[in-house]
This record gives sequence, C-alpha cells and structure tokens, in this order.
Amino acid sequence: MTEAAPRLDTLSLHSQTSEIVLPKRFLEGGAPQLRHLILTGAALSPLQPLLTSATSLVSLVLERIPSSAYFSPDSLITQIRAMPFLQVLSISFLSTVPRPGFRGERVLPRGQVARIELPGLTQLIYRGVSAYIEALLSRIRSPRIEDVDIALFNQLTLDVPRTCEFVRELESLRPTRARIDFAEASVHIIVSAPHSTASSSPDVFLSVSCARLDFQVAAMAQLCSGLSATLLPVEELVLGFHHRGGEVDPGLWRGFLAPFSSVGTLRVHVALAADVERALRPDPTTQPLLPELREIVLLHGSDENTLKSASAVFSAFVDERGDAGHPVKVQSQDLSKLVESETVRAVSSRRRLEKS
Repeated sequence: MTEAAPRLDTLSLHSQTSEIVLPKRFLEGGAPQLRHLILTGAALSPLQPLLTSATSLVSLVLERIPSSAYFSPDSLITQIRAMPFLQVLSISFLSTVPRPGFRGERVLPRGQVARIELPGLTQLIYRGVSAYIEALLSRIRSPRIEDVDIALFNQLTLDVPRTCEFVRELESLRPTRARIDFAEASVHIIVSAPHSTASSSPDVFLSVSCARLDFQVAAMAQLCSGLSATLLPVEELVLGFHHRGGEVDPGLWRGFLAPFSSVGTLRVHVALAADVERALRPDPTTQPLLPELREIVLLHGSDENTLKSASAVFSAFVDERGDAGHPVKVQSQDLSKLVESETVRAVSSRRRLEKS
C-alpha cells in the first residue's frame, strides 16, 4: 500500500506474536487526514515517510517496538514537532537492545538544547531504557499534560534528572497522595491528587522493572530524591507489598522516606512494618523522618497474629514520639477494603487511549 490515502482517519495494526514488517514506501503517497496511528509489534523504520505527511495526528501509539525498528529520540522529535494536534504519545520498546549500529549514536544531548512545545499533549506513555526517555524529555515541554506513565527497564543506577524535571514542570500537578507498590517483578509509584480535584491535577505513574526488594527500594529512593520538591505537599503515603521479601539496609529505607516530610498518614503493609520501623528509629545525627506523622495504618489480610506482631513493632516508636510531644496513633485496615483508587486512575490513561 504505497498510494495516497486522503480519507484515512485511523490505522491500527496489532501483532502480539510475530513482527509486522511494513514496506519502506508504506503510505508514501500521504495520509493527510490520519488522526490515530496505532502500531503494535510493527517495524516502522525509518519513521518516514508515513509520519511526514501525518501532521493531523491526535494519537501516535507505537508499542512493542522490536529492536530492528529502534529509532533515535532525535528522529522522533523531528516527526512530532510537526504535529500540532498531538494529544497522545505512547512509545513502548520490547528490548533494551537497540538495532545494530544504534549503540554508537548519541542519545543524551550535550549542553543546553532547544525544547519544542507540545501544547496539546495530554497523555505520555513510555516503556524502555531511561537514557531514551531522558533524551526525549530534554527536548520537549508539555506543562498541561494529564497523564504520565513511564516504565523503565531494570538498571542498577537510576539517574533520571530530566524525567524528574519534566514532572516538576507540570503546571497543574498538586499531589497530596503517593502510593508505592513493591511487586514481584517491578516497583512503581503513583502520585495523585484527591478525587475531588482529580480533574485538574495530572496522574503521574513511574515504575522500574526489577525483582530484588533492595533494588526496588534503592530505585524508589533515587526517584523520590529527584522528585523531592514535587513530593513535598504529599500528606498521605501508601506502601503496598506483593513480594516475597528480602533483606534491605535500613539506610535505603531512610533515603526512600526522607522526601516525604509533610506526610501525616502512613499506610503500610504489615510485611513492611519491621523495615519501616527500623528506618524511623531516632538517630541523633540526623533529622527525624516523617516529622509530621500523626497516624500509621497497618494494611493486613486475614492473619490476626501477623497484625498483632506488626502493631507491637511500632509500640516503642509510638512511645518515643509521644514523649517528644508528637503523638502517633496506630490503626489497621483490611486490605480487601482498601480503595484501589490510585491504581485504577494510573491505568485509566490506557483505557481512555483504547476508546479514542
């Protein structure tokens, strides 16, 4: 299909098993009215000529991109800067290994670079290595975005200053709640506002693929440190746990909790109670963590003995805070009754994307 498609509005090609290889001259004749382009498992390399004429795009979704179709951030920027109506941008790679020859290309720009404005962009979804999204976000501004969903592949050092800067620049981001879930294969953080103001504040979802609990805590410590200014207003912190566990240095937990200086309510899974309590123990050489803490809510299942043990873990901490004039009460909440609002809202971007 190389001829022009002047009336084509939506093009959607999906493959979950084998790679779709599009011909180099695919739609070379142009598709000026194309508004929604959704390719899953398709090799679209180079990005031209299809995107060159698709200046009316509202949704650009390239998912499960195979390594053979890896394209540089500069190449993507060249295309989307000519799309004034773009609202949804979703880029998802299959592998950390780029196409042959890509390793020699410069990913992160040197020094100050000109940034393009994407005023209509409302949803940004990405899955891949951090260097790629860092390069992309160093080149674009979209302060009115509504949903940010970034999933990073596993890496020991997580240095994402441009990603953190992009989040900090969101004009309407006024988070009061953060939720971190430690799962079997990944860890993620959801930063959001209460339901009453959800329409005016973006949802930010950041995740890192790694299995070991200490790697997960370290990754969150690095992310939260970079987002410290954004997390300052957060009043409620939820720590979920769907993991087999593992030993974690208390210093990692302290580094992770340090940015949450305004948190008054801490909801923590009973499996994490001992680790969190060790991190919260007073240290005469440092400032106390969570100085505004007034309430600890233990999230538990059906095992009452586990709940009792977790409650006992915090007894000394509660006494110490009380003696210092900062009372903290400990309560419990059944996990089955925990409202999963943050998780639902975090994936809502993909559901709305499917309906667009």
